Amino acid sequence: MKFDLVTPVKLLASETAAHVRVSGSEGDFGVLPGHAPLISTLRPGAIIVNNDNKETIYFVGNGFVDVNPKSVTIIAEEAELKENIDVKAAKAKLADAEKTLKSLLGDESKTAEYVKAAKAKAIFEAKIAVANS
Repeated sequence: MKFDLVTPVKLLASETAAHVRVSGSEGDFGVLPGHAPLISTLRPGAIIVNNDNKETIYFVGNGFVDVNPKSVTIIAEEAELKENIDVKAAKAKLADAEKTLKSLLGDESKTAEYVKAAKAKAIFEAKIAVANS
């Protein structure tokens, strides 16, 4: 089946896949050729693409996946190959997000900032987890 991984900046991957594991918002799920049509939101995590005994792992931030019997298309806010993740930078950004969350805790006038920091925290935690997997 065809696999495409798209971000707002570029087409990161376009290849043939035998199996794709997706980090859906309701949990991980696998896709094989002939899968029933499905649209799901993504959560920050790993996308694992298998083909011919080769496994490629990508980190994806939030987004959507469109599955049909012949293809899997992922549209992600952010994505990168596992090998390209800068763990040191991700850990620094995670620390910044945690610091921001702590400073906003209990301040109901800053709800939007709190939600943004919580989203960033989840993304950097997932990015670090993918890099270390």
